[in-house]
Amino acid sequence: MSSKDGGTFPIEKGPKSQRNLRSRPADADSQDGSTCECGYSLKLTREVTECISKVLDEKLSTFTNVLDAISQRVEDNTKRITDAERRVSDMEDTTTSTENKLRKTEKLMLMLSEKVDDLENRSRRDNIRILGLKEGFEGSQPSAFFATWLPKVLELDTAKGHFKIDRAHRSLGPQRGDRPRPVLIKLQNFADKQRIMSAIKAKRYLEVDGQKVFIQQDFSAAVKEKRRSFNKSCEVLIHRGLLHMIEKACDDGLKNVIYNNKAKSKHLSTVTLFK
Repeated sequence: MSSKDGGTFPIEKGPKSQRNLRSRPADADSQDGSTCECGYSLKLTREVTECISKVLDEKLSTFTNVLDAISQRVEDNTKRITDAERRVSDMEDTTTSTENKLRKTEKLMLMLSEKVDDLENRSRRDNIRILGLKEGFEGSQPSAFFATWLPKVLELDTAKGHFKIDRAHRSLGPQRGDRPRPVLIKLQNFADKQRIMSAIKAKRYLEVDGQKVFIQQDFSAAVKEKRRSFNKSCEVLIHRGLLHMIEKACDDGLKNVIYNNKAKSKHLSTVTLFK
């Protein structure tokens, strides 16, 4: 209400004042309840957090141990792989060196083999082989028998009616069936061997007791194998009637090769003599 001076006076209403008085104790109780609820929530949150932290710590501890073990294994494997790579590298170096030595050794062995084969053929240069002569035909003294038999069957003149022979014998080993073993003869003079080969080349073969007998040069096993590889080609040439022409060409070519090599060196190579 307004006063006479124009001011205002507070007017207290009974019911509102009573409501305020009644609400004060209720507000205090609600604040106490809220405080209790907050404390309980904090406690519960703390307990849950501690439980979760404990579980996580246990799990992480196990996981960490596993990771440590894996890390150790990886480190060990890395060391082993490094050692293996080093050993492989060393082995590769050794293998390379060994391969180089092996190549040199193979080259040396091939050269020595060719030299040995050359020396063997040189030692056989005075030898001849007689094929197809029946066993026992030469008797008990083959050297004396062939010394007079060869110039007779080949119709060759000699100073004393015979060749000089160092030794004569059948090839070693037992006889195979009815096939007679070859006869090996070593003459003292290379010129006599050349005369025999020239005579048999003109005749092709001898006929003794109804059997064909062949006389050949005595070569090493390596040279005989190389000559044997041309058998099929020779058969074709014989069938076509070209063998004599090829032989003449080969003889002329060999003479040219020997002449050219003699002009360069006094020693003939293995290729020139036996290949």
